[in-house]
Amino acid sequence: MSSQAHWSDEDITTLVTFLISKKASAGDGIGFKGSVWTEAATAVCYLLSSFIIVTDWPIQLKETYNIVANIKAQSGFKWDDNGGADIDETTAEVWASYEKRHKGSAPFRNKGWPWYKKVQPLMPNAPCGANLYHASSGAQPKQPDTN
Repeated sequence: MSSQAHWSDEDITTLVTFLISKKASAGDGIGFKGSVWTEAATAVCYLLSSFIIVTDWPIQLKETYNIVANIKAQSGFKWDDNGGADIDETTAEVWASYEKRHKGSAPFRNKGWPWYKKVQPLMPNAPCGANLYHASSGAQPKQPDTN
């Protein structure tokens, strides 16, 4: 599925505000039922594009949030919800390297994502990363030697 819809800033704000109002039904994260996404399509007045909202938006919202969160976590960049990573000639080379390794980061070079703080409560609270201990993995974390 590769349909494209043009989303204005007002459309995105309406969608995010609607989803926040339904957060209790999502559990931990943005796992809303299909009926909530269909209702969201109506709230944003895209009745004919409801398929795009139901199928694409949960993925796009998470991906965009994670891209921005990763940029914000970088020590070499500053972040501003309006100006993005605020890249200038002093940080351009570092940004070019970062952009090559981080798909989707390019639009945020000097343009922010003003919905970050509003979307944050909708994202899962589970930690992620390579160094997490999973009880189901069977591997035990190393214990300090007490001898």
